Amino acid sequence: MVTEAMRVGLTQSFLKSCNFSVTEGQYVLAPSASFALLLAALPFELPEVVGARALLKVTEYPLLFLLAAGLGTLVNYSSYLVIKTSGALSLKVVQMLRNIALIVYGSLILGDAMDPRQGIG
Repeated sequence: MVTEAMRVGLTQSFLKSCNFSVTEGQYVLAPSASFALLLAALPFELPEVVGARALLKVTEYPLLFLLAAGLGTLVNYSSYLVIKTSGALSLKVVQMLRNIALIVYGSLILGDAMDPRQGIG
């Protein structure tokens, strides 16, 4: 939670104080964020990925992986755009509303089970 607050705070600082565009912000922040995530996940995920030969899935379904990468890029750009125009707090509010909408959709439309304790948070 602390690291997420630091991330959006620094992103807002780069985009507003340094007067970066959304593309410049992505260009500066994406490589370091990607490297940090890779280093953090590698010890936990690599043994299972190698054992299950999961990297072969990329060669089996390249279009799906390209689509996922493209959609992820769009999500990142839209997040940066919200931070640049409205601020980091607005981004967090929009993300919470999105999560609530997904839970309601899954419960009411898709019929996912939800006990009362989950309903109140």
